[in-house]
Amino acid sequence: MQKIKLPAELTAKLGDVTAPAELCDESGATRAVALPPELYQEMFHVWADSVFDKDSLDRARREPGGMSTPEAIAYLRKVAAEHRKS
Repeated sequence: MQKIKLPAELTAKLGDVTAPAELCDESGATRAVALPPELYQEMFHVWADSVFDKDSLDRARREPGGMSTPEAIAYLRKVAAEHRKS
């Protein structure tokens, strides 16, 4: 997820987002939608549950091989470094 730090005056103007809020440019065109973190998490979990059913997760857990998170990060860093060289 992209993270954008807002200046203090914009943060004050935004206030506490308690419901989805459209962030518009000066012409009124929507540039982004801000969600409260709790709503974003809830929506993300609903989406993930709809994409990855329990049987798929169980099958993936039973598959041989795989990597731990630190191993996967090291592998991705290696691939990125090799890509930068080429």
